[in-house]
Amino acid sequence: SSMENIDLDRYENSISKHLDSSRVIVVQLTLSSHSVMVRRRENDGRNKDRLPMEDDDKECQELYAALQHDMDILLKNVVEALSLPFLRIHNDNDGEEAINRILCEILSFVEKYKHS
Repeated sequence: SSMENIDLDRYENSISKHLDSSRVIVVQLTLSSHSVMVRRRENDGRNKDRLPMEDDDKECQELYAALQHDMDILLKNVVEALSLPFLRIHNDNDGEEAINRILCEILSFVEKYKHS
């Protein structure tokens, strides 16, 4: 499993230290399927340059599954354990409007937790 490469204690210790002096929130951008990754790779060559793949569909499917699994473990072991404010945002759409919508959601969430 790719979780073997993730040091959960290091994440938890780092977040705990930040909690002493600042507020920590966690934002997860989610995709509905690996096909979003494939589409983005097809539409923007920089994605292929950053992460070359031999078979986009197959490797994106594997990457998507691994990221979903790893995020679930990270959320359970760190976010829930530390009772951190958590925001999950659906991120299938592309373009300036989608970016602005996400930024507004994050800023609204930050504002909500700023004084708590």
